[in-house]
Amino acid sequence: MRADERSRRVCGRRCPRQDLVRFLSRRRSFSFHREGTYSTNTNPATAKLLKKPHINCCSHLLNNEVENWFERTTNIGVGKVAREVHTVMSAVKVSNKNSAVLRKETKLRPLLENKTKWTGRMKMMKNFISMREALIKSSKHENAAIDISNVCSSRFLNEATCLDKMLYDVLLATKTLQEKLIKLSDCREVLDCLIEVANDGEDDPNSHWYESGFQDKYIASDSKKIHNPMFYNGVIKIQNGKQQLTAEEKAACQCLLKEGADLAATSSAKLSVAEKLAARKAKKPRVASEYVNSDFIIGSVAEAERLWSEARHVLTAIRSVMAPATFEEIMLLKKNPTVWNGKLTARAYNIIKDERKVKREKGIKKSK
Repeated sequence: MRADERSRRVCGRRCPRQDLVRFLSRRRSFSFHREGTYSTNTNPATAKLLKKPHINCCSHLLNNEVENWFERTTNIGVGKVAREVHTVMSAVKVSNKNSAVLRKETKLRPLLENKTKWTGRMKMMKNFISMREALIKSSKHENAAIDISNVCSSRFLNEATCLDKMLYDVLLATKTLQEKLIKLSDCREVLDCLIEVANDGEDDPNSHWYESGFQDKYIASDSKKIHNPMFYNGVIKIQNGKQQLTAEEKAACQCLLKEGADLAATSSAKLSVAEKLAARKAKKPRVASEYVNSDFIIGSVAEAERLWSEARHVLTAIRSVMAPATFEEIMLLKKNPTVWNGKLTARAYNIIKDERKVKREKGIKKSK
C-alpha cells in the first residue's frame, strides 16, 4: 500500500485527505507540532501534513548525542572503557562460580549496561568503581575465572572515574530538561551549558572531559537534526526577549505575531555544569514585543511522557470499558487541580441534577 493510501485511513475507514487534515487540525490548535519520539517519522510526517513547524525534543536529542558519543569511541576513549567494564561484569554475572566467589568479598552485585538507556552505563560504572577491589581479590581465587587484566590498572581506574563524572554532568542536564513545562529557550541554554563545559574541558588536562568532548551532532544549535531551524531559533530569541530576528526567522515565526502586528526589522569564568544550571534560574526582565508570549512552547516531551505513565493507572484493565470522553475528563481534572475546587464540583453537581430533573418531568408529561 502506498503512503498516500495509508494516510487516507483513519480508524480502519477510508477518508479523503482533506477530511484527515481537517480532523487533525481540529485536534491540534497549536501553531507548532512537538515530537514524541525522535527516531520515528510519524511526527515529522504529521507536522508536514498539517503544515506546522516541527520542534525536536531536547531530551531525545541529548540521549541520541550520548549514544553517538559511545558508538564513535568503541575502540578508543569512553566507549572502550564502558565496553571493557561490561565484559568483566558479564563474566562475573553469567558464571555461578564467579558470582559465588564475589559474594564472599562484597555484598554488591554486578550490573550490566542498558542497551536502550545511557543511564545504565552510568550505574554500571559506579558499580564497578565501588566493587573494583573485591573484583581484584576474587580474580585471585582458585575457583574463579575472572579476567580483569584490562581493568585492574590505576590508569583504567582514572579513566573510569572520569567517565563517571562526565556521565554525572550529562545526568544533571537530563534532569533539568525533564522539569515541568520547561521552555524551549531554557532547554537550549541547558544544552549550551553542557557543550561549553565539555568543549572547555577537552583541552584542559585537569578536567575530567579531557580529550573526551562531544561531537555536537545532535545538540548543537546549528545541528542538521533540527527539522525547522529558523522557527526553532526564532522562538528561542522571542522567549529570551531578543528582537534581532533574521528575515528567515521572522517569516517562520509569523504565526506568533500579535494581532495587528507587522513584520519589522528588528568571556566569563569557567563554571561547572551544576553552577551554570543554577545561574540559569535567575529571572530575566521581559521587554515589549510584537510577538505573543511564547512560553507555552516547551522543549521537552517529558511532561507528556509523565502523563502517559499516570494515564495507565487510570485506564486499567478493570476500567477498559470507560468511555473516551470520561477518560479525558478524569485526566483533565487530575492534571489541573488548581482550576477546580469543592464549590465548583458542588455547583456542577447541582446543575446536572437540575437538568436531569427537568428531563424527568418532561418525560412524565409526555407519557400522560
